[in-house]
Amino acid sequence: MTGNRISYYDRNFFERQYRDKDIQADWVYAIWTLSNGFHVASFKTEEQLKAFADKIGFTYTWDSEREDGYKEGHTSVDIHDHALDEEVQNIWSRYMDMAFQNENEDDKKEGRKWLNGVWDDKCQAYCMTSEHMAIAKPIKALSNGSIVDCYYINDGKDVKFYRCNPNAKKFYKPLPLDEHIAYQKKHGSF
Repeated sequence: MTGNRISYYDRNFFERQYRDKDIQADWVYAIWTLSNGFHVASFKTEEQLKAFADKIGFTYTWDSEREDGYKEGHTSVDIHDHALDEEVQNIWSRYMDMAFQNENEDDKKEGRKWLNGVWDDKCQAYCMTSEHMAIAKPIKALSNGSIVDCYYINDGKDVKFYRCNPNAKKFYKPLPLDEHIAYQKKHGSF
């Protein structure tokens, strides 16, 4: 995967430009993947962006200096938010088909039994293989709008995030609202 970027823009640009020149610039940094436009993370300060980069182990450089108004910089690293490993996705699809697409009642029961049981399995809750679970590092991140325990793997080329499935009640434990707000103010959203 190539062509990922970090963009920055002044959230208050139009207010400052057209309404009140005394409004201070309020810069927001966002990481995007160009291949599908998927938003990976956003930060209100560059310090939050730097802390996130240090935490998950990627580097970036700006192609141009920031100026008033919208400006865009490109990263020197590939960043990839990949929710499912292919092996896990294939297994999951097979049982989903058994549970909901099959005409055989025994196959339907077996598929639904498997689906009901997987939520006790941490690898299934995070849609990753046990091999990846062994090397994944924990991180607090957004999943289904809540900050929960998630995992990531940085293989030197891509950074893969594994976000907890909200159906996995054993593992999906959102932060209380006040802690959620405090965490986002300090770290940003990713």
